[in-house]
Amino acid sequence: MRRLQITLSGLAVAILASGFAGAETYPASAPVPETFEAEALRLSRTPPVNPLRISTTDVQWDGNGAVDIGFTLNQRAMVWVAIYEIGNNETGATSLFGAVQRLQPQDKFIAIAPNPAGATAEAGNNSIRWDGNDWEGNAVGPGSYEFDVIGFNILDEATLVAPTNYGDFDDTILDLRTNEVWGMQEERFNSNTGESPRNSIFRAQLGTDFLANPTAWETWDANNVYNELNNVEPNSRGGLYPDPSSDDIFFISESSWNENSGVIKMRANRAAMAFEPVTDFGQNGLAATPGPAENENAMQVAIWNNMLISPSWSSTEPPSGKLNFWDRDTGEHLKSWDHIREFFFRIRLDDNNNETISGGGPSGVVADESGLWVAGWRSTNVIKLDWDGNLIWVNGPGDVYADQISAEVASARGIGGDVGTNGAQNGIVIRIQPDLSGHIAVYSPRHNHLGSAYEVLGRDGTGLFRMWADSKNFAPMRPALNTGCAIIQNDISRVTGEPYRGPNAGSPGPWDGMYWDAAGWKILTNDLGANIEAGSPGYRLGMLVHVPFDLQTARLGAVTAVEAVESAGTPDSYALGAAYPNPFNPETAIDFAVPAYGHVRIDVYNSAGQVVNSLVDRELGAGSYKATWDALDRYGEQVSSGVYFYRMVAGDFSATHSMTLLK
Repeated sequence: MRRLQITLSGLAVAILASGFAGAETYPASAPVPETFEAEALRLSRTPPVNPLRISTTDVQWDGNGAVDIGFTLNQRAMVWVAIYEIGNNETGATSLFGAVQRLQPQDKFIAIAPNPAGATAEAGNNSIRWDGNDWEGNAVGPGSYEFDVIGFNILDEATLVAPTNYGDFDDTILDLRTNEVWGMQEERFNSNTGESPRNSIFRAQLGTDFLANPTAWETWDANNVYNELNNVEPNSRGGLYPDPSSDDIFFISESSWNENSGVIKMRANRAAMAFEPVTDFGQNGLAATPGPAENENAMQVAIWNNMLISPSWSSTEPPSGKLNFWDRDTGEHLKSWDHIREFFFRIRLDDNNNETISGGGPSGVVADESGLWVAGWRSTNVIKLDWDGNLIWVNGPGDVYADQISAEVASARGIGGDVGTNGAQNGIVIRIQPDLSGHIAVYSPRHNHLGSAYEVLGRDGTGLFRMWADSKNFAPMRPALNTGCAIIQNDISRVTGEPYRGPNAGSPGPWDGMYWDAAGWKILTNDLGANIEAGSPGYRLGMLVHVPFDLQTARLGAVTAVEAVESAGTPDSYALGAAYPNPFNPETAIDFAVPAYGHVRIDVYNSAGQVVNSLVDRELGAGSYKATWDALDRYGEQVSSGVYFYRMVAGDFSATHSMTLLK
């Protein structure tokens, strides 16, 4: 047996070893049935969409026994409650078979209630009981906990919103600044049919009734861009990304597997429905991916601050794999993080029992204030990085989330149940979509053998639950072939990086929810069996559907009371009042004002600057409020006498005051 001569970090060795496979068998991808097009649901719902709204509140719990967590819905939905210990300092392996590696202190997953299958909840008041045990069945006891109430309405028919790409991997963008939908009409060379990309991009308008007007979208021409770039053949595996600071500037990934791979910058000519090159960006409009020029690509593009971020990989020996950063204005290459490549290697045994290694990513990236989520192409790992490039967590093989687990390994580990015949799953994460709070990340494992599955990871990368999109009752979802996922929360849209803000950003918006790719446009037009040719309406287009979704967070344990108080009107600005009484014993009240819906946090600190307790950490609507502190710390223990400080942070506002506890 020949072993590979390659140096890996200890963590990567452990993760790759757990996913190593030799002469083993893997179940085939879930097939698209021959009867799929004929039997798939014909969508009948058009905008406006019906956003899911969840409301919940803090729950008192002494750490003993079961507790009921209440919430209210405006429509029925599948609901899960994820419980976390806040600010846990533990690092190391956790989850099923140690599949999740926690590399930094962070909130720790405790349990999912009622179970990974979720609960069907109706509109109105509901509750889910948590038994007080962690995922391994151990009682957790008193502590500082939060819970996320997560809801998806995949029970009722979805709403058709717009076209989407029907190819493989390009993102569809919902730009709430202009209510436009952008995507690729033909994204890459199709080796099965010999079709070449058409240099064409589609634009649609949110709110259009596409059932009544199935051709009410536009085709935009990008030929001028590629003509300027001479030898560059259009081959996107990421998509088109409007610049969040300008609705006329766009970026598009170029995945040529050569020196022309990278990111292209272009300008919209709206009168001509065409794009023009921005030639002072990079080299004549292209910021090239650094690396082995003969075999390199570029995938998604995340726009963050003044940077463009794109993952790339190659099949060189050893394979390349990195995140590339360019200046957003000039296209200058700033840096590349290639230390992540080892987490996307695939090691196998060939027919002669020799180890082989191939590249498997990265291919997907999403950026926010906390860092970057990175997914592979044909690897099993999903990782979270901070902005210094340090690992926060890794979800590796073993927990049957985005895993390629052979039938033999699955049988040996006793994995069965909903993961299919032989208990194995063969899925890969190409695109991943965190919600705007960063508390969950959603993806559809491509090429899995389960069907139209969507999976959800939690705050620390732990697999929470799996859902199935029923093609006959929910939407015509293609088994094992869904990839795209966009999100709108509080009138803010995001796919990979900086969000596109609607006119009421920060408040519940009319388009809130998730957006998933469904089957081809010809199902919409009932043109079944037709070979839709290039240039004809619906060519290489799919359907983008709205999925009612919401997530709300509250505290669990010894929590502080927060109540709305009557006021003369809506406050004009944020305000933090003086504690009263002050000095106090045993409790004190703090008034504060919120002028608009948004996240509010009020923490109590001791004189050493350590957080003692969090009085408020939630989304609040405009109004006046009162928080009460009973001189308990986050673990429910009485604090000592002395001077304490309380700090409010909301939007761009922050203020700090002091209070004194006397005993």
